[in-house]
Amino acid sequence: MVEKIPQYIFEIKVKNILKEHKHVDRTGLCKMLNLPRTTVYDKLLPMVLSGEVKKNPVYTKRRGRPRIVYSLEEGNGGYYREVND
Repeated sequence: MVEKIPQYIFEIKVKNILKEHKHVDRTGLCKMLNLPRTTVYDKLLPMVLSGEVKKNPVYTKRRGRPRIVYSLEEGNGGYYREVND
């Protein structure tokens, strides 16, 4: 069963995770918070819109949509690259 958590507690947990891990994608946040993907997206949206959390694409040499990572800091002009390609 998925627990319901208030927005302010979610924000505290996300900020702590991002302080520890720097850049985390939505799948990683879902696993760490034990919440469904849509819940994490819905609760992250106000944080992104207010500027508390930065949402940045990770460009790879692969086709398709870039992976999105979230962070508390601006870095590298807002774009991140995977090193393993």
